[in-house]
Amino acid sequence: MKLTLKGCTKVEIPSNSDYLNSISPEQYEINLGNRAQGTPPFTWEIVLQNPNSEPINYLIYSIQDSDINWISLGKTEGTLLPYPQKDSTHNIPITFFTEKREILSTHLIIENLSNPLDLKCIRVNMEV
Repeated sequence: MKLTLKGCTKVEIPSNSDYLNSISPEQYEINLGNRAQGTPPFTWEIVLQNPNSEPINYLIYSIQDSDINWISLGKTEGTLLPYPQKDSTHNIPITFFTEKREILSTHLIIENLSNPLDLKCIRVNMEV
């Protein structure tokens, strides 16, 4: 049972080993480019979908505690009901703050608690 992720760019990582590809997290990217310092917070939305016939529990988190200074997740956990039920899709807003001039980068992790092999990693970049 795998989650479907939309709202970011999938990064294909070439490998000579099918085994490595099977145990590596799926890689995605959100590149927010240059943002003016002090502009109002803005929101980007990712979408999680469950195309399966069983519910899926998930967690979303950042790998760095200091990310709370520039990023806020609108939802950090949930249960996606089986498709085609109403709650088989969750829109996850991510809010970004531009108070300080700096180059910001982090990784967001999405864990499929119903399938530990279905792990997604989103690299987020922003320049203020």
